[in-house]
Amino acid sequence: MNAVTPIEASAESHADILAEFEANPAIVLLDEAKAAAFYAACVAEVEAHTPDLTTKKGRDAITALATKIRNRKASIDKARLARTKDWRDQIDAVNAAGNRAKATYQALEDRARKPLVDWEAEEAEKARRAKAAFDFLQDAPVVLWNDTSHSLAARLDEVKAFTLPNDFTEEQRDGCERLRGVAIAALTTAIVEAKQKERDAADLARLRAQEAERQAAAPAPISEPVASAAVQTVTPPPRDPNPPTEPSALLTALGRAKADLMKVCGLDEPTAKAVVLAIGREQIAHLLLTLESRNAG
Repeated sequence: MNAVTPIEASAESHADILAEFEANPAIVLLDEAKAAAFYAACVAEVEAHTPDLTTKKGRDAITALATKIRNRKASIDKARLARTKDWRDQIDAVNAAGNRAKATYQALEDRARKPLVDWEAEEAEKARRAKAAFDFLQDAPVVLWNDTSHSLAARLDEVKAFTLPNDFTEEQRDGCERLRGVAIAALTTAIVEAKQKERDAADLARLRAQEAERQAAAPAPISEPVASAAVQTVTPPPRDPNPPTEPSALLTALGRAKADLMKVCGLDEPTAKAVVLAIGREQIAHLLLTLESRNAG
């Protein structure tokens, strides 16, 4: 019996693993030894091939060898997909079931939490209404620059008619009622002061109008005759285009009269002011305030 050489034994082993692979490509996926033997057989085929680029037949042989290796690679990938199909199908089924369970139990969790969520929303709305009520009652007595006695009276009516929500706590209700009382008192005082300012402004406007009428009705001063001889025309200096604004003589007299009443008679400012305005209106019998009487006094 002839002995088998190492080369012949290697060729037989390569042929065996190649045949086994052709029958079942999956052997290289789960058996590391067979995977190594199959790869060695493929390497041996590539190394045993002598490329011939000088002829078409030689170039076709190179293409055929590369195609054989590519097909074996495709067989391995196909076997991989076949082996993992069941696993992947199970993974997809488990993922789908898990997503359904997630949605189902999320809905159940929301259902269990709903009473608390509704309560929290209601409490937040109560807090919002309480803040709005406190803000309104706190801001109501603030007098703005353009407020009048009418606007203040309308705001006072709003404060008095403001209705507190039924769901206010006793503490919230007491706090709002305290603020309402403060606002009513402050607005009442502000209305009285606003009316007085409006009357004072009307009186001042009337006095200014009377003073303007008096000055307009006063006769113009008569100029003294000038000697015709040796008269030299003198050009007066230019007038200031923006002369300083000074109060009229009557208004100045009224102000000094008020100060004198406060100093001499010991009257407070509102009373002294009322007396002076009454004098200006000629409401005090046998007394008329004039520039002459002011200077004489």
